[in-house]
Amino acid sequence: MKKLSSKQITILVFTKGTDFGQVKTRLRPFLNDLQSMELHLAFLQDSLEKIKSLNIDGYLYVVGDPNFHFKNSFPIFQQNGNDLGSRLHNAFEAQFMNHDRIVVIGTDSPDLPTERIQEALLSLQNHDAVIGPTEDGGYYLLGLSKMIPTVFETIPWSTNEVFQKTLEKLHGYKTHVLESHYDVDVIEDLIKLKKNLEKEKSIAPFTQKWLDENWNALTLRLNDKLRNAPE
Repeated sequence: MKKLSSKQITILVFTKGTDFGQVKTRLRPFLNDLQSMELHLAFLQDSLEKIKSLNIDGYLYVVGDPNFHFKNSFPIFQQNGNDLGSRLHNAFEAQFMNHDRIVVIGTDSPDLPTERIQEALLSLQNHDAVIGPTEDGGYYLLGLSKMIPTVFETIPWSTNEVFQKTLEKLHGYKTHVLESHYDVDVIEDLIKLKKNLEKEKSIAPFTQKWLDENWNALTLRLNDKLRNAPE
């Protein structure tokens, strides 16, 4: 793995807090409040472990209650703004006071390879921006080597146009596009995640542990979905 040379780089993790009923809402037909929260926290812990493995400073930007029920070594900030665009803008603006390259990730892709984050950070040595598209039209990662306010403005958040509209905002800037990945939003995504982790459990150990403990109970509600899931 190629080493990151600059110390002036950081990773921001945008996430929800520990407010019951506010996380993994699209999985609620299959998960109760406690299961949804435990899965949310497993995703978060796996995301933080990836950053630790890169030995890079990271910051947690949270919406809601930041009382996480695990030992956390990352500084926590509340997201500040009226929508996701303004919250991202404010976070990047603040962190550019102390860093030259900034990457933001969410926590909905627990099996994202660590190498993909490293590729993003390395690409910012000679690119203005880097972006990783999700299969549903969003993005799982955005990185900048200088402030580009327009990438956060008038984006139709939570739609399948987020990636394309953001890429359009980056027209004229040197941009590196990463390989696509997927977010775990709905039950089909969770089934896909389980199958992927069966091949490489170590990539998301907290998520794997949750799946091991909960999957048998879930299958009682998933029989039809599992039978029809693509191989």
